[in-house]
Amino acid sequence: MATHSYERLYHEDWQDDQTMDVLFSPFRENRQVNPRSWDKKMSFWTDLIITHCRGNKCLVVNPNTLPYQFKRGEKVPVCLNDVLREMLREGKLKQLCDFEQGITSGWVSWSYNVMVKKPLSWSFSTLVKRPVSWGIGQLTGQTHDEAELGDLVVLDLVKEKAEEILNRHHMSAQHSLTDNIVSQSQLWQQCRDIVSDEQSFQLALLWLCKEKKCCITTTENQEKVVQFASKNDTAPPKMSECDLQIFRLKQAETSTERRVEELTSQMDDCRLQAKEYLQKGLKTSAKNCLVRKKKIETLRDGKETALENIRHMLRVIQQVETDKMVLDAYASGTEAFKEITRRYGLTPDMIDNVMTDVNETMDLNEEIQESISQNPMGEPSMDELEEELQTILAGDEKTRTVAPPMKKTETPPKRTAVPSGVGRVPHQELVNSLCQMKVMDRTGQFALSHQQGWEGWGDRLHGYVDL
Repeated sequence: MATHSYERLYHEDWQDDQTMDVLFSPFRENRQVNPRSWDKKMSFWTDLIITHCRGNKCLVVNPNTLPYQFKRGEKVPVCLNDVLREMLREGKLKQLCDFEQGITSGWVSWSYNVMVKKPLSWSFSTLVKRPVSWGIGQLTGQTHDEAELGDLVVLDLVKEKAEEILNRHHMSAQHSLTDNIVSQSQLWQQCRDIVSDEQSFQLALLWLCKEKKCCITTTENQEKVVQFASKNDTAPPKMSECDLQIFRLKQAETSTERRVEELTSQMDDCRLQAKEYLQKGLKTSAKNCLVRKKKIETLRDGKETALENIRHMLRVIQQVETDKMVLDAYASGTEAFKEITRRYGLTPDMIDNVMTDVNETMDLNEEIQESISQNPMGEPSMDELEEELQTILAGDEKTRTVAPPMKKTETPPKRTAVPSGVGRVPHQELVNSLCQMKVMDRTGQFALSHQQGWEGWGDRLHGYVDL
């Protein structure tokens, strides 16, 4: 199956026998002879090894079994030890023992590594491994360094898988106080699609411990427990007794829930068995099944009550986190308000002074407007003018009521000549009579009165009288 994936990835090179014979052959001892070909071959196998590990979701490379992963027909590459050594020199790989020793997660792990693991590892390496490796090297023709490669860890893939595990946990965790602590076995079941074997899973967890994203401890029941740091928390997590108590409470919830499901299944079995006895006519057996069902139901009801109490306690703990967030928000808002008022100098005394100044300013403005509205020329005020106007209008109304309505003007009769000296009135008397007459216009008001507007009419009247 692996061969097919390589055929898809390197289709042209993998199908070319001549090219693959060169790639499967050992490296030349002197790179300077053909550095371009040497580097191309090294890059080909480096990429292929990392691609193989990523595709198979494994983080550990075994130098002994790795060549058989790239078997092509009956041939296997014989140059992979040089490739692994070069990757080890470049920091792309790291020996498994060095990787585990370089990561600690607390004083217990540190003391275990220093006092137990390292001495045993040194004893085994010095007294057993090196002599055996030397013997194997003498038989196979390998050097001492080649025989001691051991299992190697692909560092880039360890980082990738560790981040995937961390993201998987953050997506499933709803409450940091109760969900950030899980059992290692439960976490392994959730991450089986991320890594293919438990060893790779543990290496990813060790990397998270190195990055201070989680910590691992062992309970009194020898169960490994993993505590993750909160998503936005930069401080490394610390396992406390309170965290362990919350973990025990969650374990009790899980076990009680499982027990309720088991009792419910037993009740169903008793009910079905009672039906079978009834069909067979065994009423006593059916009755005993129902009695047993009632007892199991009573036990189940008690477990359900206990389960609800446990869940209520967990909800109370989870609510504490929300209450803390609300309290922190209140505290932050209060501090922000104090800082803003202090920055802009907003105090009750300052606000009172400003409002007093505003009132005084408005009073001053009213006084200014009153002063401006006074009449400096001594002219009559508008009130006096309005009063006089009303008086005039009232007098006009009275005059209009007394004056007779104006008659329609009739066409004056044709004037005939009067003989001289007959019935004549002295013209001065006629002028005086006309001056005492009043003439109305079309609006019903007097247009001419007394001698107003009659200047110049005397000469005209003298002419009429002389006619």
